[in-house]
Amino acid sequence: MSFKIRKLKRLRQVYLGLAILLVGCSVFAPDIVGKTQSQSPVPQVTEGPAPQVSEVVVGSVSPMSTPDTTIEASATTQVFLPVITRAPTLPPIGGGRAFFASPNGTNNGDGSMERPFNLAYAIEDKAKTGFFQPGDVIWVRGGTYGGGGLTYFNSHLQGTVDRPIVVRAYPGEQPIINGSIKIYKPNVIFWGLEVINTDPNRTSQSSGSFPNDIYREDAFSVYATNVKIINNIMHDAAEGVYADDRAPDVVIYGNLIYNNGWKGPDRGHGHGIYAQNQQGSKWIEDNIIFNNFSGYNLHVYRENEFPLVSFNFDGNVTFNGTFLVGGRQPTRNVILTNQFTYNETVALGFSVDTQNQNVRVQNAYLFNRGDYALEVKAWQGVTLDHNFLVGQNAPLVNLVQSSGTWDDNQYFFANGTPFLINGQGRNWDQWRSQTGFDSRSSFFTTLPSTTQVFIRPNRYEAKRGHIIVYNWAKQDQIPVDLKTLGYSIGDRYEIHNAQNFGEKISGFYQGQAIALPLINWSVAKPIGWPEPLRPVTLPEFGVFIVLSP
Repeated sequence: MSFKIRKLKRLRQVYLGLAILLVGCSVFAPDIVGKTQSQSPVPQVTEGPAPQVSEVVVGSVSPMSTPDTTIEASATTQVFLPVITRAPTLPPIGGGRAFFASPNGTNNGDGSMERPFNLAYAIEDKAKTGFFQPGDVIWVRGGTYGGGGLTYFNSHLQGTVDRPIVVRAYPGEQPIINGSIKIYKPNVIFWGLEVINTDPNRTSQSSGSFPNDIYREDAFSVYATNVKIINNIMHDAAEGVYADDRAPDVVIYGNLIYNNGWKGPDRGHGHGIYAQNQQGSKWIEDNIIFNNFSGYNLHVYRENEFPLVSFNFDGNVTFNGTFLVGGRQPTRNVILTNQFTYNETVALGFSVDTQNQNVRVQNAYLFNRGDYALEVKAWQGVTLDHNFLVGQNAPLVNLVQSSGTWDDNQYFFANGTPFLINGQGRNWDQWRSQTGFDSRSSFFTTLPSTTQVFIRPNRYEAKRGHIIVYNWAKQDQIPVDLKTLGYSIGDRYEIHNAQNFGEKISGFYQGQAIALPLINWSVAKPIGWPEPLRPVTLPEFGVFIVLSP
């Protein structure tokens, strides 16, 4: 595949099948290599209802248990309402075989614990021989794989819709892939890996997106259908995930994505996620994305030829950038639910010279200080309800050549003109009169004063989840009860700072709320860069990842 493969304009025909996804909630020890598994190393669960998000309004801090460690460094058309759907799910996996890869694995290994595979060899050359079968699992041991720069891990693994092949971090260990993973075949899951690039050069002498003096590519490039990217960490690559039309029915779930890209003489380059789609759908859910060099945490965009169709966004946390859905071609059928932002613009639509159709925004919590919290440009069929929008110093909402139904929203705004309609400033009464929107909505002329905490359980790993904190009350710590995530008394936990994952608190759950500090945290610097791209957002806003070690 060409290094500039995303510049190709041809579209390959792909099968639409049921997209699949899952994998479970408890971790089993891997079985012996080559043996049929009586219980799969991929956790098996019977899927229940969608995880319930816990929202906690925090006032004064009540008695809490204290962690046993302190912070550690380290166009005109019939309009319809898009239907909110969950990401497709995968039946429990069983009957496959377990293999192992390690940093000291060899091409001559048999994939056993004692003679593990070389990872790059296993997923490419060994996979091309047909050695791996649907349902197999490759457990990736801890340690570093690859040397950065233009190091590639090309996956030709191919499972089936009901029995994907899984490449997953070995329980309790953290494999680091120092290079780029390219996925060329369908029905695979990559789970729990850290994908980075340690090449120190972050400055190019050339403008444009493909300079010849930057030696890093995307953490994951997806060119196949029914691929699942679950609970990975991606940083310091060119982009976190690239998935275009060749990759329908892809799920990107639960990933931590930051510090991707480089600085050119024209601008910053490199996004958190860059996606396009024509057939099937893409599900992008419960990811944490921030501080990427281009300023775009999400970039659903296209210059020419084809529309952008069918995207489902749920539970993503994005901050310090722009969440863009739209390009120079029409965008259709977009769902955006439970979005959390901080100093971020959710930009629906890019150009007024195209006409986008059908977008639904629901239960979003959007905040920006100094720019739009929400921009809606050239859309027909906008449904926006039960959202919480907060802004300061710049218009809260910018509405351009768009129509639809808005109601049951809450707006908080301080200092300036809250709304723009086709470039004209409008106050609350003028906004409602001119648009006919928001007859049941509320408008407040101050910022919120009560701290709000949201806890989102992870769909695929037990006792894993995200804690999102809007600390309007400016508290030094807040109470958080991990019972929401399924913790029982005596369970050990780790709570990691998403802005600098090596920082954490840990302890044993004692059946009561934990005191989660909101001060004395930091933000990670990009590799090869002298300082963080943006300051740490704590204590006003924070995101934490809860793990059960």
